[in-house]
Amino acid sequence: MLSKLLVPLFAVLCACSASATKPEDGAPKAPDATPTAIDSVTLPTSLPSASAAGPVETNTPSASASAASEVAPPRADGIDKLVLHFQDASVPPPYHRSYTITVTPSSIVKVVDSYGTIVSESKARFQAADFNQLVDGLLKLKIKSGAPAGDGCTGGTGRSVKLLAGSKLVLESSSSNCGGKSQGPFAAAEKWVGQVEAAAPTELGPR
Repeated sequence: MLSKLLVPLFAVLCACSASATKPEDGAPKAPDATPTAIDSVTLPTSLPSASAAGPVETNTPSASASAASEVAPPRADGIDKLVLHFQDASVPPPYHRSYTITVTPSSIVKVVDSYGTIVSESKARFQAADFNQLVDGLLKLKIKSGAPAGDGCTGGTGRSVKLLAGSKLVLESSSSNCGGKSQGPFAAAEKWVGQVEAAAPTELGPR
């Protein structure tokens, strides 16, 4: 009698279980639990972080670094300008040619004039090392400041030099040449004068 009652009850329980697990029409089906293998792609297990990798360095110098490399440190004595002047003889204007050469650590300028009227002007870049060489060469001569004694002579020529540190005059010396004879404290710098004249740019012609 008991077995006859259990058989229908078991059948009812199985039917309820089957209806509970069967998805309704239109309901999404559960994905297949079996993983699909990807044989052609290998993914890295980890990626380095930006902080761990550090900044990327390049060998290309920046514009500011290039500009800085062209700027030489100032001299210990502060000298930053050299002015050499040649005064021609008192001859008619078409034949008179005086000149002034101004040198700094970055440029050299030559201005030629005839009694104050500019005949030509030329300018070129200059290196700080060459500027220092000219200044050091003059200082080694131990030229004293001053001018030649007397009033010079008619038809003679003259030269003068100035060294400046900003607006401060460090050295001012001159010499004169009369009849082939030079006198004055700056007369001892004749060879040095030739070096400055050789470094000056060529004239550009009438201004």
